[in-house]
Amino acid sequence: MNSPIEPEVTRPAKRKRVRQKASCLACQRRKGRCEQIESDRCEGCIKRNEECVWETPALVGNVPNDIAATIGHLARRVAVLERQMSLKQDRIPAVNTPTSHIDSPVYSTNSAHTETEDAAQALEDIALGRRQYHTFGINSEVPDSHTRNATFVAPGAFTSIFLGTPPPRRSVLQGSQSENDAFLESLPDKPVSDALVQIFLSDIAWIYQILHGPTFLDECRQLWSVKDQGTDYVIDPAWFACYFMVLAWAASSLNASNMPLALKHYPAADVASLPRVWSNTAELALHASSWAAKPQLRAVQAILLKISYERPGAQSADDADEGTSFFVWLAAATRICQLLGLHRLGSDPNTMPADDPALPSQPCLLKRELAKRIFFFCLVHDWIFVSGSPGMNQIQVNSFDTDPPLNLDEDDLGLDMTIPEHPSNYMAVYSYTKNLFILAQFQRVATDLTQQRAPVGYATILQLDADLQKEIHRLEHICDFSNPRLQSFHRSLLLAILHNRVVRLHRSFFMRGMNPKTPEDKQYTESVTASLRSAEAVCRMLRELGENGHRKFLWWVPAYGLGSCIVLFVRALQKEEQGSDAQKERALIRDVRHFYELGTSPDVCSPKAALICKQACRILDGFLEQPTRNSDSPVADIFRQITTKIGTAASAPLEEYHRVDGFPDFPSFSSISSPVGRHPEPFDAEGVHSALLSLTTMTDPLMALENPTTTDWNQLLISMNTSTYWGAEV
Repeated sequence: MNSPIEPEVTRPAKRKRVRQKASCLACQRRKGRCEQIESDRCEGCIKRNEECVWETPALVGNVPNDIAATIGHLARRVAVLERQMSLKQDRIPAVNTPTSHIDSPVYSTNSAHTETEDAAQALEDIALGRRQYHTFGINSEVPDSHTRNATFVAPGAFTSIFLGTPPPRRSVLQGSQSENDAFLESLPDKPVSDALVQIFLSDIAWIYQILHGPTFLDECRQLWSVKDQGTDYVIDPAWFACYFMVLAWAASSLNASNMPLALKHYPAADVASLPRVWSNTAELALHASSWAAKPQLRAVQAILLKISYERPGAQSADDADEGTSFFVWLAAATRICQLLGLHRLGSDPNTMPADDPALPSQPCLLKRELAKRIFFFCLVHDWIFVSGSPGMNQIQVNSFDTDPPLNLDEDDLGLDMTIPEHPSNYMAVYSYTKNLFILAQFQRVATDLTQQRAPVGYATILQLDADLQKEIHRLEHICDFSNPRLQSFHRSLLLAILHNRVVRLHRSFFMRGMNPKTPEDKQYTESVTASLRSAEAVCRMLRELGENGHRKFLWWVPAYGLGSCIVLFVRALQKEEQGSDAQKERALIRDVRHFYELGTSPDVCSPKAALICKQACRILDGFLEQPTRNSDSPVADIFRQITTKIGTAASAPLEEYHRVDGFPDFPSFSSISSPVGRHPEPFDAEGVHSALLSLTTMTDPLMALENPTTTDWNQLLISMNTSTYWGAEV
């Protein structure tokens, strides 16, 4: 019986198996067989001394689209990384390789340390947004961050403000705008811009040596040139951030005496609003520059100008985010400097930083010194303001090998390697910033001693004093003031900063030395002499500065006078009780009182500095109001109690501490009692010292009193800050 015909089953064709060729290409041409035996080479190629090339089997069949897109994405990313690594390989030496300053005392080849640094770098890349693969489409191109920031600095030129590759403009339907249009709306007229830039470079830039004046003027000329040509969209937003911070700084220092002619016809309210507008625009430009994803030197310059402007007590009138934002932005600027290798420039003058649009393209003195100045600006602020908080500072003593910047003027920094020579008694504009580095080193030593929690002997204090006196002696013997860029009060300001530090250093021993009770107290006479000498110097400096007119940009100077006046007032008390004449001390206090009276006007001082001046006037009026010879003055009574407590009392128990107006804990004045038998180390009463000799920019409720002669001195002394000793240095 015939079975029905079954339909033939069609089976899919068997996919041909792809096998790797059994021979290399050279042996295939010779119709021979071979196998890899050594370093992926066959025996025949080794004998013939030929290159042995093997075929890679090709993928056969369809690959899913998502996998193909991922492979393409990774291939493009690898190509970008290889190109960037090849560009940076020759210009950035590795930190821990034999080619990177092997003779440096901080050189190390510790592999564990390198792995830790690599891990920290990887985490930081993610935190700062450099690894954001999830934000790109599967088939999209990865942005080339290097091309956009490539330097177009021509040989023989200083810098460039242009982007390497202009960003594409929007379509016609979108109005053909660029990302710089928002910044150009805040751009002032050219006469206003020129006047404000000149004010900044002549009056303020010597304090913040992070911009090179001649270079910045040339960059401003580039700005107006491309604006006239209509090609302003190629300007780097990071440069706009620096530019608008310069305008904000200059506008905030304006008063009736230095108001430019180009601004005199504008309403005063409009001029007063300019600093806020330009500082906000600078922050927008800083974010538009993608400073976290594309580190560059101009972003660091903009950040440092920003935190200097917004420091508590500086020009900014805002209180929002003051405390936190300063540390966050400073940490960001420091980390960018480290990513750019500015901490590994060593002491070899031929070692140059990486190419950057903010630096000349060829090796020169300007390229190296400007990079060093920017890094040391971060270092000074880190050591002075951050090192006191364990774990927060980012620049350790052994974490860099860049030598300090040379003490040169801006005109000395050129496009060659010639280092000008100046006489030893010549004073450069950079002397102020160099002075801050000396204070930063001093602060670092003091912080380390404090964090060791070990008793600090008096010999250590005398050694620190000797180092400060050495710098004071050097400045006092500078007599060459031929530098046209020097301010009339330049040397006096530098001396006052150092003298104020001397007064702070000896504050714990001054009271005990003034009225010795035991043989141990008699050894503190050197502290008494140093404190009185430095206090007089600070008062003379303030008198000189008052004669030359207040400067808004010297906002921290009023923090010096009160501590020195207290030292002189205590000396006046002692003299008058002994029947001696204290006219010298009272005359100096009156001079400082006049200085503070000038500063009470917001037209000549920043708002917060004006508030300090008002508080200081209240205190100094009490010093000068009544004679203290009969010891019946309330001021003398309060100071007698405080000095007794400082010289004899041990640390107050915890229950005697309380919070006052939101400031750190310090002993209540109600806890001041009679002397006790033993004499502890002076640092035991640290809180009381700071309460006596500190002043803060706080809202004093006593300012609202209608009768200023009924000041409650106890409350006013309590309003003194306890966390900053005798005032901020910078």
